[in-house]
Amino acid sequence: MNPSERKTLKLMKLVSFGTICLILVVLYILAQFQDKKSTISFVAGTQISLLEKDLILNIKSFPWASESFVKELTNQKINYINYWAQWCEPCLTEIPHLKKMSEQNPNINLIFVNVDSKDNLEKAKNWWSSYGKNLKTYYAKYETNILKHTRGLPYHQIYDKKNDLVSHFAGNIEGKETIINQLLDKLK
Repeated sequence: MNPSERKTLKLMKLVSFGTICLILVVLYILAQFQDKKSTISFVAGTQISLLEKDLILNIKSFPWASESFVKELTNQKINYINYWAQWCEPCLTEIPHLKKMSEQNPNINLIFVNVDSKDNLEKAKNWWSSYGKNLKTYYAKYETNILKHTRGLPYHQIYDKKNDLVSHFAGNIEGKETIINQLLDKLK
């Protein structure tokens, strides 16, 4: 091997070592950041996490939250809130799964919040009267404010019995009920 090839090989080894060190430093920093929450699992590509209280914007402070909605959260149960829209197919297909999950868990207060625009609100109410029987739903006036705080639809929030938000995630839960039930079991 001539001196030029040795220098090139030595440089390649040095760059590889530096790259590995940089990756390890980045992973260490990310691990330190991730210590702020203890991950439970993934649903539809989105993390379900138990969150530190100081990192949360609590739903009770949202401008659209009516007095009756806030009272709904003070029932000494685990409050599971699902945000849905009539135009959102994943929202509609998961409603039977949510209903079944709440029936299997009597400690859960399942609440739906519709985020349809004013133009689609009547269509949403008609759909709900046919398919959402015996389920609680709220129709918010400030739908765009709600959507600012979600990460997509369907969107879920879980409050413990002390009315503290402990988890939130986006995505259809269909086929992932076991993961969510594990989280709910930890809150009982």
